Amino acid sequence: MYSIILTDIDGTLLHDDLTIGKDTISALARATEKGLLTALCSGRYMKSLDKIERMAGLKMMKIAFNGALIEHNGKLIRDVRLSRGAFIKAMDFLKGKVSALIAFTPDSYAIMADDFWLEEQDRILGEPGIAMDLTDYDEVVRASGSIPCKLLAKDNDTAKIR
Repeated sequence: MYSIILTDIDGTLLHDDLTIGKDTISALARATEKGLLTALCSGRYMKSLDKIERMAGLKMMKIAFNGALIEHNGKLIRDVRLSRGAFIKAMDFLKGKVSALIAFTPDSYAIMADDFWLEEQDRILGEPGIAMDLTDYDEVVRASGSIPCKLLAKDNDTAKIR
């Protein structure tokens, strides 16, 4: 017998129009009623998963940033952040090589990108990020209010840095 259901978000739980099917919500609710733990798993940031949890109308475990942050019953049980040195090294390597750089914190994101990626992130995540130069780690932390958990570099087909 299974005791947990893990679901990805984009292209799995969410439709292309960023909605969740009624049948899917019903199935997850039945599983929860039978005592199964349900978990949202994504590379997204925690605030985005909070929004999806509210859309589903269910209390779920949330696994954000591909496992860097894990929340269960409202409590963070895993919290891994990028060190200042790792962040700077990645920025030095990526700057000028990709069309977009995004630094995610649990509740927001800072983005250095062209208009296409600014609009795309806003559409997918449902709120605008902080547009800024990401080469200054301390400014990113000040502007976003938290130490980044994940970096994402995009260049048409996407290159990921974790």
